[in-house]
Amino acid sequence: MAAGCIRITISSGTVGSDLTNFPIYLNLSSSAGTSSQDLTTIFNALGSNKYKFGIFLSDFVTQCYVEIVSWDETSEVAEIHFRAPSILTASNNNFYLVYDSSMADNTTYVGITGSVPAQTVWSNSYAVVYHMNDGTGGLIEDSTQYGNDATKTGVSLSTEVTGKIGKAQRFDGVDQALLAAHAASLNLTSGMIEAWTKPQNATTDGYVAAKGNPGAGYYYNTRFVGSSNVIEWAAASAVQSSNVFTDFGVWVMLGMSFASTSLAFYRNGVAAGTGTLSTAPSNNTDGLYIATRMGGSTPAHFFDGDLDEIRISSVTRTSSWQNATYLSCNDTLCTYSPFKWKHIITSDILVATLLADPSFTTSAGRTQVFLKSITNAANAGDVTVATVTTESCLIKSIVVKAVSASQADLSNIAIYGGDGKIVTFISSVDGDVANLDEVDEQVSWTGAVELGATKTIIATLTGVGATAVDLLVTIEYMACEDGGYLA
Repeated sequence: MAAGCIRITISSGTVGSDLTNFPIYLNLSSSAGTSSQDLTTIFNALGSNKYKFGIFLSDFVTQCYVEIVSWDETSEVAEIHFRAPSILTASNNNFYLVYDSSMADNTTYVGITGSVPAQTVWSNSYAVVYHMNDGTGGLIEDSTQYGNDATKTGVSLSTEVTGKIGKAQRFDGVDQALLAAHAASLNLTSGMIEAWTKPQNATTDGYVAAKGNPGAGYYYNTRFVGSSNVIEWAAASAVQSSNVFTDFGVWVMLGMSFASTSLAFYRNGVAAGTGTLSTAPSNNTDGLYIATRMGGSTPAHFFDGDLDEIRISSVTRTSSWQNATYLSCNDTLCTYSPFKWKHIITSDILVATLLADPSFTTSAGRTQVFLKSITNAANAGDVTVATVTTESCLIKSIVVKAVSASQADLSNIAIYGGDGKIVTFISSVDGDVANLDEVDEQVSWTGAVELGATKTIIATLTGVGATAVDLLVTIEYMACEDGGYLA
């Protein structure tokens, strides 16, 4: 079994106001988050088994829904998004990625693009989300429940390139674009458009996302106007942002929020002007175009450059949401750190119980607690309970508790330690089934025994049959040297 836990922290004060059901980008790589944490141990443990993990809240019971956009165990990189039920500004926000090669696939909460878990990540009023990687059959897949997949158009087609997050699409500014068929979910009179853009030169003018011909009505048409350093709501009477979009050849996140006639623009999560439409937006039956508009025919209509992570919402988003989205996509929202934990697997449900933060409790002399659930056959013989890791530990007490009265075939249990089971903690006499055949009955040992690095604690089960037992072993101990703990 290969297992571990990574703590994902969004520090207090990082977001400007509390956020609900917010999608967080998780960069699984050798350099992730604000601390440039190496997360490749996850690939070392799981390999291609990409469903054998879960992301938990601090109660280690509630799971977050997860979308896997890409998983490359060879290069040891993956693009993951998960939905955080809430992010509070007044306190630290901790989530825990628990992985275990021996657990059943966690497909109730973890899925690839198009699966129910993945779609649930984007259930907070997103009308369409394109991660811009080439999908099945060359489609650009929509991650939401609406399935507004886009098809590549043009004499030649856009190409997949390295993006801001994972992959992006490169457009030639001549005739390459994407088109998603009209759907009711795409008809919006208020909402938010977000996109990562990388214009190729200072004169790049072209549409990022557009539904309808701007000459025929007031529809949501977002155009990048590099010649003026602005983005605009394209219409018969266009409304433009502040002229702060001066970056070319680098990734920039643009945002445009619209509600009735009110517009708000954003650059990299920071306000970039407001405006007022002369007419409120209306609906149409045109498709959704990416990198051009309906009827696009000149270079001024086609975007020249790279586009990534296009998200269109059916509701407006706050400035705090915009800023948090920028930080998340920029991989500067979260800090990642290894976390010491103990896990129990029951059926196909992963239940993780927090034990301790290794930066605190693995210091020499600090008491730690280790839990091990034993659900083996009553006649299983030797079962490893715990292994001392790289530094010796002092064992102070061991308790064996009956979790249920499911010890029908058990004769006795004994707990040993060290090479050749040289140390007897709980004898087979003390561990007789008569002392463990009722819920909460317990047998215990207290004392002081030092076990060196790599030594094990073993439970020996003796029974008359193979019916599974239901016991919990609790070990109180402390590290003799910094960094010592049981695993």
